[in-house]
Amino acid sequence: MNLKERWAGCIEQWEWIVAEGYTSGQEGKEDWVKLHGGPTCHFCAHDLEKGIGHCQQCPGVLVDPTFTCMSGAYHYMANPKEFLDKLKELNPYGP
Repeated sequence: MNLKERWAGCIEQWEWIVAEGYTSGQEGKEDWVKLHGGPTCHFCAHDLEKGIGHCQQCPGVLVDPTFTCMSGAYHYMANPKEFLDKLKELNPYGP
């Protein structure tokens, strides 16, 4: 998958998680994979696909070097809605 597809897949996943009312992003991701397949995290998959790891090629980090999915303000596990909002804010491909 290219970066644009990773962004689209990630946002689609998180829109579903939020729409389904998950308060745990981790549970939402696991259920998403059961229903839809694919990676639990498109950003991590991209990073690992590049063979580097440690978030160096995370699509969010490529846009904003300070981005981390575990930020207190929008931690993916505890704040799914805020995490989705952050993804949409950073998305270089627009809405």
